[in-house]
Amino acid sequence: MKKVLKKNWDNMKEITCIYVIKDVIEGKYYVSSAINYIKRCGTHKNNLIKNKHHSIKLQNAWNKYGPESFIFEIIQTCEKTI
Repeated sequence: MKKVLKKNWDNMKEITCIYVIKDVIEGKYYVSSAINYIKRCGTHKNNLIKNKHHSIKLQNAWNKYGPESFIFEIIQTCEKTI
């Protein structure tokens, strides 16, 4: 029987980082930063699904190629400062 490792989502919510959303079809990307990576990615995805993303170029590519053509990746984690 294969052991399934559970991710600790509580810790994941606290990741402060620089991240990229890659369009694997065109090779283009959107780079930004977030204090709460999981929440920010959720906001991006919800806005893209609703066709209301602030980046017109990203929205147009999402509409043309679909969500399966995009990868969300962390480039660099950072320390959260106030």
